[in-house]
Amino acid sequence: MQKIYEFLVKAYYSKQENTIKNTLTPIYQERIIETCFDWMITNQKVAVKVFAMNTLYLLGQDNKWVRPELIVILEHGFQYNSAAFKARARHILLKLNKYS
Repeated sequence: MQKIYEFLVKAYYSKQENTIKNTLTPIYQERIIETCFDWMITNQKVAVKVFAMNTLYLLGQDNKWVRPELIVILEHGFQYNSAAFKARARHILLKLNKYS
C-alpha cells in the first residue's frame, strides 16, 4: 500500500500532465500524510518506512508542517533502526537540510 502512495505522490508532482494532479485533492493528501506518519512511528518493516519517508518528503513541498515533523522522526529513528533505514534517512535529511 505504501508503494502505491509513493507512486501516486510522484505522479502528482511530475511535470507531465496526468489525471492524478486533479484527483489527489488536499483531503486525500492529508490522509496519506497521516498514514505515512503512523507507519513511520509504529513497528513496521524497513521498506514501508522508506517508502513512507519518500512520500512525506514529497508531500512536504505543499504542506510546510510535514518536513519539520519528518526531520524529528528521522533523527529519532536513526539510532533505533536498520542500516537500510539509516541510509535512506541520511539521504532524506541531506535533502531537507538543503532546503531549510
